[in-house]
Amino acid sequence: MADVVEKRPAAEPVSSPGSRGASLYSGRFALVQLLVMVAFAGMLVVFAYLITRSDSSQAWSSFKPRGSDTYLRAQNLANHVAPRYVSGGNPIAVVQAQPLIYKQEGVDGIAFMRAPNQGVGTAFTQFEPADKTLVYVFCGRAANCGLVPGGEDLSPLFQEESLELALYTFEYWPDIDSVVALLPPSGTRSPALLLRRRKLKDKLSRPLEATLPRHDVVSTSSVTTNELATVERLTQSAIFLSSFKQTPNGHMILLLGTDR
Repeated sequence: MADVVEKRPAAEPVSSPGSRGASLYSGRFALVQLLVMVAFAGMLVVFAYLITRSDSSQAWSSFKPRGSDTYLRAQNLANHVAPRYVSGGNPIAVVQAQPLIYKQEGVDGIAFMRAPNQGVGTAFTQFEPADKTLVYVFCGRAANCGLVPGGEDLSPLFQEESLELALYTFEYWPDIDSVVALLPPSGTRSPALLLRRRKLKDKLSRPLEATLPRHDVVSTSSVTTNELATVERLTQSAIFLSSFKQTPNGHMILLLGTDR
């Protein structure tokens, strides 16, 4: 009779105590790494949210113009800005906000002049309507709203003040596309700045102080080198000599040209 062979299940391999501990340690280390990564990602999300919330809640400016109509609000703005720009302890100019008019007559548009070319062609290179333009007229402390003779060069201050008025205007008057600053005459020259919304649009997406540092008093000694460079960069192509002219068909236009 054949011997009966007892079949037994194959024995499972037995891990050594050392290998089991290493596997457990490796698993715990991976879990800790995962938790650290999740926590770090959560911190980044919270940090980004706080930054976004802070930026969105920050006002564009600490001052907001008040008034019952466009020009009363614009004058309220001019009365806020102008007294801060000083020379010798006095404001460099009084500023009047108004529509584009000349001697009580409405101005129909703005024309850009070019140097004559042997009498051929028109003297205008471009013409723009003036219906979406706001004007700030600067009146200096000398006769006929001019500048005091022999005083310091106030051109950088006039450029910065004009820029500040334009930035405020474009922020709080969405229907205004251009700002004209008629500066105090100097001799027979009548300088002006024409600042356009499309050129300054990116400056409206961040607070005013990111472009122009806040000064309680703005003078030639208080502005910084970086500030002057910013103003020059944003206004250098906007400076003209100005005059008014009535066309043969009776329309009044503002002429802007350059002697450069």
